[in-house]
Amino acid sequence: FRYSENGELELINTVDTIPEGYPLPEIKGFLPGQKPGQQAFVMSSDGKYIYNVVNGNGADAVAVFAVDQESGALSEIQYLPVDGKWARGFALSPDEKFAVVSCLDNEGAVLSFAVGEDGRLTPTGAHESVPGGSFVTFYEAE
Repeated sequence: FRYSENGELELINTVDTIPEGYPLPEIKGFLPGQKPGQQAFVMSSDGKYIYNVVNGNGADAVAVFAVDQESGALSEIQYLPVDGKWARGFALSPDEKFAVVSCLDNEGAVLSFAVGEDGRLTPTGAHESVPGGSFVTFYEAE
């Protein structure tokens, strides 16, 4: 959306988070993990990229969108499945060179990704277990 000084919203465009044709198991209900849903939404500090976490029924992934700096329109540049179930949280490191995704599965997967200059994510292979972990953030340790 684009907003005016008086608070009016104008729709710029709409994009699907899950790519067309992406194979999903049959959706059986509306309980957590059964129907794919958006869980976390983070924009890079320069406004060039949006990271959207999706979870449920085999769709646990991060969708990465580029933001056209003139029109504001979004275009998906990556759909990256994550190695965990019930993906929930997403955080960019303060320097935005890394990202973390948390999953609310029995093992509590917390996964690390390198963030490329083009906004795309690359798994680092780092995997921690934090059972019950849902949301993540970075903070400065003393």
